[in-house]
Amino acid sequence: MAEQSNTIDVGEVRTNGLRLWCAKEALRQAEKRIDAELDALGKFMNRAISCIGWSITLTAALLAAAVQYHSWVLFIAAVAAFLAALISVPIIRPRKWGQPGDNAGYIMSMPYQTELEMTENLAARAETTTKQNEQILSRMAKYLFISSLLLIASVLLAAPKAIMLVHTIS
Repeated sequence: MAEQSNTIDVGEVRTNGLRLWCAKEALRQAEKRIDAELDALGKFMNRAISCIGWSITLTAALLAAAVQYHSWVLFIAAVAAFLAALISVPIIRPRKWGQPGDNAGYIMSMPYQTELEMTENLAARAETTTKQNEQILSRMAKYLFISSLLLIASVLLAAPKAIMLVHTIS
């Protein structure tokens, strides 16, 4: 019968490599967060493009109807739809978006003497990037919310007038 050891492998400990393990894990987790933020960015951009498409289409239709029927209500609804498109535009091209990874030149020129110091620095930079991206995503969410409200408001504003015009024409 084989003897079983009563010791449990607990991984790295404070006196032997735990700090390096923490730095590597922090860097890995930050890169995972940046990847998730990049995915969210793509989804925000798709929603913004959709909102712009619907807003421009609605703006054109409402402006045509406003001119044809001399309606200020339809004109105001067209302006609201157009504003919805304008508010969505910055989402398509975000500024200062942090990408996963780091520049090779920066890594090669780092003045540190150990893998631990370099990894800690890279993890701190990645964490800064995730915080920056979170702020951008938060701003995008606000823009999309406002844009959606304006688009809905333009439809609700125009609907009674459009129904009235349809009944008048019929």
